[in-house]
Amino acid sequence: MKNIIVYRTIQTHLLEELKKSFNVKYLPDYLTTQKAEFEEALPTVNGLLGAGIVMGAEELQKMPQLEVVSNITAGFDTLDWDAFDKAEVSITNAPDALTQTVADLAMGLLLAAARRITTVDRAIRANEWIKGPLDTATGLYGTDVYQKTIGIIGLGRIGTAVAQRAHAGFGMDVIYHTRSRHENAEVAYDAKHYPDLDVFLEAADFVVMLAPYSEETHHLMNEKTFSKMKDSAFFINVGRGKTVDETALYEALKTGVIAGAGLDVFEKEPINQNHPLLTLDNVVVTAHMGSATLATRNRMERDAVANLTAVLNGEEPQNRVL
Repeated sequence: MKNIIVYRTIQTHLLEELKKSFNVKYLPDYLTTQKAEFEEALPTVNGLLGAGIVMGAEELQKMPQLEVVSNITAGFDTLDWDAFDKAEVSITNAPDALTQTVADLAMGLLLAAARRITTVDRAIRANEWIKGPLDTATGLYGTDVYQKTIGIIGLGRIGTAVAQRAHAGFGMDVIYHTRSRHENAEVAYDAKHYPDLDVFLEAADFVVMLAPYSEETHHLMNEKTFSKMKDSAFFINVGRGKTVDETALYEALKTGVIAGAGLDVFEKEPINQNHPLLTLDNVVVTAHMGSATLATRNRMERDAVANLTAVLNGEEPQNRVL
């Protein structure tokens, strides 16, 4: 039987299913109390299942029999693509299970930022009802979402799901910025392709970042690109934290270059409690929880188990990255 390490908590019935076919070491605390046991198992491990592990050439050298790393999440930024390719180790992920759930959160952050929901919530809890929306002097009026223009950077699975919600649910005009056109979305949601990023940013009332992270998209949103947005516009990031220059975002929010932001991801996670972004009332934050519903996490774990099993059995997985 092949050897696998499960380095993240998964459902008991899935763990038992794996044990029927593989020798399983269950080490969700591999970075702390189970670190020694984890290191000891590396030379003979054939498959890893979990999320967030950092691996490059140095780590792969410790695992000469490794065949696959199966990610429970959609992202695989922590894995060195070139090193895995050279070592001929497969990478799989679980993107299909979380599409709708992340799209829900994107719209939730958009609405919360635009309607100042968290700001008013804090005011009420501080016994400051008078500072709510009926008091124009405090400036807590929100911004309409209905029939505004939503701009989506990266129209993949999640971006398309956001477009569907925005178009059908809120009557929004949908524009998108990608390398190539997505004709299905153009037909279904009357989406307009804007290949020029500056023109795209100038047109959008809400910008939703969903581009994958790469050298090309590193700090795609920076001082220059934020300056192209309307001063009434909102920026939403449910994609990758490193696509945004957070210093530039802070300055844009603080100085009124843009109106507000809803952020689920950050350059460094967890975000430091003293981070300047957390001092701003026009920012709504969540803790990288786009997929954080019980049903979705269960589906992600199920898909990751299926992908790992397929590769180790010599079959093609549903979600191969490499």
